[in-house]
Amino acid sequence: MKNFKKACKTTVLFLLILVILSASIMELFFQSESYFYQDYRERDELAGTLDTLILGSSHGLRAFVPEIMDKKLGVNSYNLAGSLMTMQGKYEMLRTEADRNPVKTVILEMAASSLTRNRVEEGPEGDVYLLGRFSHFIPRLSYFLRAFRPSEYGRAYYVYLARGVQCAYKLKNGTLWKYNKKSVKGHPEFHKDYKSVRIKYKKKYNTESLNTEIYDWNVKYLDKITAYCKEKGIRLILATTPISLAAICRFDNYDVARERLVEYCEKNELEYYDFNILKKRNELFSDKTSFHDRYHLGNTGARDFTRYFCSFMKKIDKGQDVSKLFYKSYAEFESDQDYAK
Repeated sequence: MKNFKKACKTTVLFLLILVILSASIMELFFQSESYFYQDYRERDELAGTLDTLILGSSHGLRAFVPEIMDKKLGVNSYNLAGSLMTMQGKYEMLRTEADRNPVKTVILEMAASSLTRNRVEEGPEGDVYLLGRFSHFIPRLSYFLRAFRPSEYGRAYYVYLARGVQCAYKLKNGTLWKYNKKSVKGHPEFHKDYKSVRIKYKKKYNTESLNTEIYDWNVKYLDKITAYCKEKGIRLILATTPISLAAICRFDNYDVARERLVEYCEKNELEYYDFNILKKRNELFSDKTSFHDRYHLGNTGARDFTRYFCSFMKKIDKGQDVSKLFYKSYAEFESDQDYAK
């Protein structure tokens, strides 16, 4: 009996030491800003001043340049979008920042896959990134318990411990960053400006179909974002940012996603703009020079898009009819492309 009690005490002590040691190592990651998505210090410094927020996944992260928006629109904006950010994550970031800033406008980037992403199959990667943007333990723990499934706890432990160890090495070598050096107001640039994403368009035309199954979890948090903005009197704008012509060409059912978003926005009296079906789209964005890959704008493309978006919003705010700037559908847009003729 005495040996059993001694073994239990030893086990408990070992586990306690392991927890303390692991937490200390992980905290090196959470308290540093050595990864491009870690930005809490800048957000803390800007707290109380931001009036425009961008929400979204990597499409929005790479498309909107806040510095340009600030100059062109006379706003104080921040790009809160993140790689693989879930709809729940977007709502979390909205609540976090809009609760402490005088936010007037929220731009919600919506890709064709925004409502069809399956969080269970996708795994926790997007939430792993998001958790790295919280410096304080309580908000971090709260989101962890709400967003991560028990089956994902082991993976999260491994990832954060590994990143903590990496940060320990950086601390030893004097390369650990206290302030993020890769992004400005939430927008990081690629190391390489752009690359050609051109394909054999005629050969690839309409050879694939997008998944069209909507998951209620995504709609639930889109509804929460909408309700929150209405409650706070915030102007909510949904926008689909440009992807390459190579990507549009391959899939035959982009209109399914577009029509769903149009219907949702009409029902909730929201603005929605799909910049992939601009009539001048091919003049503004080239598969040769505007994209980093098929789905994300490169540095030049992002700056070009942000400038266009700002001029576009000025037209809307002046009461101009912008509907004539767009094709009515992807089908109509593609009917004008050489590869479809």
